Amino acid sequence: MVWGKTLNLLTVAIMALVITLINAVRLSAQDGTMPNTRPQLVEALMCEGVKDYACVGPSIVFSVEKREVFCYTRFENVSGALTVYHRWRHRDELSTQIRLRVRKTNPVAYSSIQLREADKGPWQVEVVGEDGFVYEVLRFSITD
Repeated sequence: MVWGKTLNLLTVAIMALVITLINAVRLSAQDGTMPNTRPQLVEALMCEGVKDYACVGPSIVFSVEKREVFCYTRFENVSGALTVYHRWRHRDELSTQIRLRVRKTNPVAYSSIQLREADKGPWQVEVVGEDGFVYEVLRFSITD
């Protein structure tokens, strides 16, 4: 009988300890003291081009005469490989989605679209992780 009470008290003590640890982890996550394990998007730009893994001619307004526009992204804290998507939207309609791989050794990912007369107007590119996390939404316009 004493052994059963001791076992029950031990079970209750372990459960209390587990609940305390879970609450401590939740509080740490809320106040930002836990390290963030998600890769960080440190640079996201719309560009006229990309050269040597750097954005060339960053802007938010592009002439259709340029014939091409680039979405440039650079990440930090990438361990292994990261899959991201550049979702290109024209007037809120999905135009294309481009799957990109980011690696620790090359944390830059970029995509581009060819411009046509019909592409004039407002655009946006959503930078989205494989898990659906939206890192950034870049807005820009195509003009004459």
